Amino acid sequence: MIRGKTAAATAARDEAAAAAAAAAGAAPEAAAKKKQQHPQEQQQQHDQHQQQQQQQDQQQQQHQRQQQQHQQQQQQHQQQQQQHDTYKQEYNIFQFFQPAATSPFYLCCWDRRSPVNNSQNHKP
Repeated sequence: MIRGKTAAATAARDEAAAAAAAAAGAAPEAAAKKKQQHPQEQQQQHDQHQQQQQQQDQQQQQHQRQQQQHQQQQQQHQQQQQQHDTYKQEYNIFQFFQPAATSPFYLCCWDRRSPVNNSQNHKP
């Protein structure tokens, strides 16, 4: 019975050693296959990286174009606002120098028939 156990243990040890030797023999073959596949994988990764870089560049360019358009719109708006403000100021100045129809000066001293001041119409 002891001999049977010893023989079984020896057989198991031999099988384990054979499996380890087979694995060691298969390892160089697997490494060779990996070396053959490695350049292809590197090329694929390189291509993917280039595509990602191109996409990022395109997105950045599009973002820059959008920013430029936004700045142009802001400049146009500012110009329109300045034009409007200038017109408003000029109009207010014009209105200030126009004689009001109800002002005492206009009613008393301004000849409505003539564009110039007519002092003959002045009646104290």
